[in-house]
Amino acid sequence: MHLANTITRQLTPYYNFNEASAIAYALVEYIWDWDRAKLFTYPERKPTKNEQLWIDNAILQLKQHIPLQYIIGYTRFCSLKIYTTPDVLIPRQETTELVQLAINLNPRNVLDIGTGSGCIAIAIKKYCNNVIVEGVDISQKALQLAHRNALYNNVDINFYYLNILQATFLQSPKYDLIISNPPYITHSEKSYVDKNVLLYEPHTALFVPDEQPLLFYTAICNYAQNSLVSGGHILFEINPNYNNEMVNLLQKFHYTNIELYNDIYKNIRMIKGVKP
Repeated sequence: MHLANTITRQLTPYYNFNEASAIAYALVEYIWDWDRAKLFTYPERKPTKNEQLWIDNAILQLKQHIPLQYIIGYTRFCSLKIYTTPDVLIPRQETTELVQLAINLNPRNVLDIGTGSGCIAIAIKKYCNNVIVEGVDISQKALQLAHRNALYNNVDINFYYLNILQATFLQSPKYDLIISNPPYITHSEKSYVDKNVLLYEPHTALFVPDEQPLLFYTAICNYAQNSLVSGGHILFEINPNYNNEMVNLLQKFHYTNIELYNDIYKNIRMIKGVKP
């Protein structure tokens, strides 16, 4: 039995089989830098004593539902390696679809609000030609990590502090795309959140008050009034439970060509509008 199968067997009481298997292969890739093909080619390879100690510790953490991405310290996002720490949200597969929408717009000057690990800003910079990208966040630790990720992926991005709830408006429009994946889970929805997310990912990047579910979207739309050029796009990842309210919000700010988009799980997850 090769190593990934052994790890999978230890994790199945805590995760479903597919998830346990995916975690196991990710651990093997991390410790040996092997893909699945190589693992099946050399199934007899055994971990060294130090490697086994690391694996045992990782399994112990996984049984406590500590996210794999925090244990190994990185994740894959849009084919890029993004370092992760408990100071930032772990980039999700659904958010890659938000990035693809942004890339399709072929922007020239982009602001990523609530940049976190920098994954959105970095992917846009990596895959768009001649684009200027800036990322802002309220967390200094997140900004430090975003800068590290930009350096690792060899992209030049200006990351800086901004509290969007207290932001000073720009004197003149600058951006042709403002993009954000802000906090959007209401406190009453906590019971539906996976344990590994609820226990270990930063709540300031996840949750909003029940009475203000569009808190950050409203603030960003306010900021965009003076910072987004006419004809520029605003692009959000959203809470599917508030898609109608998001359409109403963009209409309130006079956006046109408003479109909603489904994610890979067929949930309404993104919204786009054009500033008149």
